[in-house]
Amino acid sequence: MTAHRKLRDRGIVEARERGTASTLTLRHARALPLAVAATESERFRAVLVTLSSERDDARARLGRASTPAAQRRAAQDLAASHERAAAALDDLSGVESVETAMRATADAYATLAASAEGEWAAGWNQAGENVRRSEAALVGAIAAAG
Repeated sequence: MTAHRKLRDRGIVEARERGTASTLTLRHARALPLAVAATESERFRAVLVTLSSERDDARARLGRASTPAAQRRAAQDLAASHERAAAALDDLSGVESVETAMRATADAYATLAASAEGEWAAGWNQAGENVRRSEAALVGAIAAAG
């Protein structure tokens, strides 16, 4: 398969056969000046670093929680961290799937928090499984976004 065909198959069509970035037309994306793309990339990484730090702290507290109230607070903090991270990505280009996955993970942690003080252990277990699936989807979205 030629490089031209690979580009065409990914939705990138060369306007001219010069091989420079200025000759490309993007079908399903908007072009960004390089300085904007670099700034957005830095912001994306900063959001991920902040989320990772907050997540590590809250997950450690969740793991140490000895009461349903402490579990609820830690899960609420995890939900809030993911929601803040998603909001921080709101105006960045090309990370919509990450933002969506962050919001889904926030929702999963909110459900976990709500189930923490319930009498039904299966509800907590199901909510925990939803958190694991949401976290996995988030990891995949981040990897795909680069």
